[in-house]
Amino acid sequence: MVRLFRIFLFILLCGPVFSFAQTYEYVLDWDNPASHVYKITFTTDKAEGTNTYIQLPAWRPGRYIIQNYAAGVTNFKATDEKGNPLVSKKTGKETWEVPNNGQGRIIVSYDFYANVMDAGSSYLGTGEAYFNGSNLFMHVENEVDRPCKLTVPKMEKNWGVASSLVREKAFNEFSAPSYHDFVDAPTILSPTLKTLETKVNGVTFYLHFQGKFEGGKDTEKRLLADIEKIIKEQAAVFAGDIPMKEYHFIYHLLPYRYRHAVEHKYSSSYTLPDGVVASPEALSGMYGITSHEFWHLWNVKRIRPAALWPYDYQKEAYTSLHWFTEGVTDYYTNLALVRAGIFDEAGYLSRVSKELSRLENSNGSTVVAPAESSFDSWLSGSEYANPHYSASYYPLGSRVGLLLDLKLRADSKGKVSLDDVFLYLYNEYYKKDLGVPENGILDACTKVSGLDMRLFFKNYVDGTAPINYDEFLEPFGLKMNISDDSSATYERVGIDRLEKSGGTWYLHSVRPGGDADKAGLGDKDAITRIDGKSADQVDPNSFFKNLQKGKTYTLNVYRDGREEEVKLKYSGNNPLKNYEIVDLKKVKSEAKKLREDWLSSKVK
Repeated sequence: MVRLFRIFLFILLCGPVFSFAQTYEYVLDWDNPASHVYKITFTTDKAEGTNTYIQLPAWRPGRYIIQNYAAGVTNFKATDEKGNPLVSKKTGKETWEVPNNGQGRIIVSYDFYANVMDAGSSYLGTGEAYFNGSNLFMHVENEVDRPCKLTVPKMEKNWGVASSLVREKAFNEFSAPSYHDFVDAPTILSPTLKTLETKVNGVTFYLHFQGKFEGGKDTEKRLLADIEKIIKEQAAVFAGDIPMKEYHFIYHLLPYRYRHAVEHKYSSSYTLPDGVVASPEALSGMYGITSHEFWHLWNVKRIRPAALWPYDYQKEAYTSLHWFTEGVTDYYTNLALVRAGIFDEAGYLSRVSKELSRLENSNGSTVVAPAESSFDSWLSGSEYANPHYSASYYPLGSRVGLLLDLKLRADSKGKVSLDDVFLYLYNEYYKKDLGVPENGILDACTKVSGLDMRLFFKNYVDGTAPINYDEFLEPFGLKMNISDDSSATYERVGIDRLEKSGGTWYLHSVRPGGDADKAGLGDKDAITRIDGKSADQVDPNSFFKNLQKGKTYTLNVYRDGREEEVKLKYSGNNPLKNYEIVDLKKVKSEAKKLREDWLSSKVK
């Protein structure tokens, strides 16, 4: 009893030492929705010290680039609980200093201009309120584990809700157990929301649609059946484990061509053209992007690089593993679809062949390693980037995923696959509340297979070694046919992109080492004349398709404020290539079995 009293006395006397997380309270409101301006109120207890620092995230998970959401903030004000103004000042581009000399909690108010319609941004209009919390909602510096509560005063009872946020008793109140979960829950509030529902492995799945859903009951039935197949196939890799009670697929259907998607812990968000749900036959246009984001439920939302565990929303988090988090996810995107029976084997191999053709024909893929591309993700999109020495970790990593899976299967004689590596990572890292270290993928592959994978990772993850595809494909009864692309036009001289505009041929991109580069042509040059003829009188596709090997052509080029003459000699040494995975003439039974195990359903 004396001991209990002493503990109580210690807590009483030393209480200020302990920090009990108080709930962040948010109000999301607006006056005129057509103005696209949210009016946000944020109430929080004070931080220790003389000032409380309030911050807005600089980036969001799933897009590894600083996005500067604070640019949308205006009219920032702070008061105490009595309404007395607290004179705040900005100390960084997304940080505000608020003095702690008021009474009670701090109440911050600000406006946010929300007029970007994509899967990772926020929008307010007359037809809906849509938000990603990482764009809008502030937090106290270094305090991102607090529970959060949200009230939306303008929301009406008949509105639909697409969100993984917890619904409270009041119809317009929501909550999340932490700031991390709060900002990881994209939300649509709308009177015109359409929702479908199904259940897989004991988990309830909601498919929400905001926009024009033209498909009838047959479309809905086909959609639910196919989504169920994708879910079951992906979950089977993880022994059927779907770590949640419910999941939300949130689709914006747009009246124009635009495709974008973002993964979240309990949901995924999409912007797609509304034609993808116009009929049962059109649905294939949404399966690939849906499969990709759903695989992220495990890969990156749970199996996550240590550099992102936990998230720090204010600064860059450097990792060389995006080739795995995004690229290998891309590999599993189509693999899950063929296993689910949505693609047949021929269709799957055709898709893989086309993706490899695009990658192999890019200069960046020969000079940028997947690990390097991953680490430099924070530089992507910079106007200073050399387009010929950059490559996305999506296709680079997808290619590694294919090669790695094939190697594991072949070298272990079918006993081990990349599926086993994922299950190992899930159990050894996510379930133990750990992030994956930078050498974690190599380590997992080695431990699961018992094979020495160091040379593979040196060549194809950390390096750009030439790939002998047949070495990987032949154990599966397949080979790679490589041929010149007869449909190529200006690509034959090393021009990656050309546009005929305003009587000129505008060169957007000239590849290093090609005939155009050797002739002295460069990015953003404008060709005005070809062998004395005005460029507007010549079709560029016909011209380049009919080039004669060894012949020299005279081009007049306008650049740097003057016109110059350039001599282009066609060597025929840099043709565009087609890569096509095809069957060997004779396929052994062992190869057939390996291929079947690779591409067949894993659902038991």
